[in-house]
Parts: sequence; structure tokens; C-alpha cells
Amino acid sequence: ANVPFGLRFLVDGDMSGGGWVQVQGGTYLIRDAQSRKSTATLEVDAHVQHVRGQRAEGEWIGLAPLRVLVLHIIEGEQSRILAAAAVLQVQGQDAPL
Repeated sequence: ANVPFGLRFLVDGDMSGGGWVQVQGGTYLIRDAQSRKSTATLEVDAHVQHVRGQRAEGEWIGLAPLRVLVLHIIEGEQSRILAAAAVLQVQGQDAPL
């Protein structure tokens, strides 16, 4: 079967999109800001055997705390920025950061 790698990884690891995962302590390396490959706040390197998904039950029922950044830019004549605003919100919290 031709299943995308990302989907196969989630299924094999009993994980779900937006769900919680655990990585066994002492089995991962936290990447510093210069070696990150994304805009995520935290990136770690771990062997797949140490990564485990959590079923959405009990304390794991809620979404993992996702940070959402909204950026709004208003351009005027000659592509000049007239106004810019940014709001950072953590999923599940009432007030923006």
C-alpha cells in the first residue's frame, strides 16, 4: 500500500494529530535554536522506539497546548506597511499572552 510516511508513523505509534506523545526520559536530545528545522518552540531528536502516543483518555483527554500566532499586516501605497499586529494565544487559555 502507498501510505504517506507521516500517516504511517502516527498509526504505527498509536498517535493522533493534535494528541499527546511521550518520550522516555534520557533517550532524547533537545535541539538548540540554531539546529531546529521548524518554527516549533521545542524540537527533540529521539529514536522511534522511545516515542509513544497517549490515547485521549483521563488526563490526556485535552488537546496538547498549541501556540497560535496571528499576524496581520496592512499595506498601503508602494507596498509600505501602514500597520502590523500580532497576537499569541495558547490553546485552552482564555487570554492571549
